[in-house]
Amino acid sequence: MLNKVTLPYQPLVNHYWPVSHGHVYINEQGIDLRNAVIAIVIKENVAHKLIGKLKIEIYTIMPDWRVRDFDNLNKVILESLTYAKVIEDDKYIDDLRIVRAGFENNNDTLKFILAN
Repeated sequence: MLNKVTLPYQPLVNHYWPVSHGHVYINEQGIDLRNAVIAIVIKENVAHKLIGKLKIEIYTIMPDWRVRDFDNLNKVILESLTYAKVIEDDKYIDDLRIVRAGFENNNDTLKFILAN
């Protein structure tokens, strides 16, 4: 099964899970992202509870030319997809690829291809 979906650009890990008084929590920006991902998954009729040997390709269109810690994207993305019940758990992913697909001002998107 192959699923293609476009999601909003993810906040950085430190912005998604800030630390306050020694406790890690998901902030309002993270909760808004979770809700947006759920809405897109429902609208696009993306398969749910994918398990087995999963392959995920993520194509990022960077919103500007700033330098970013590229490998931090996958944790927030996978957490959002798990929360939206697209994947059962990221432990099932055997092949994970992140591709910088260019820059486009004010186009904060991530394009996904999920396959199992």
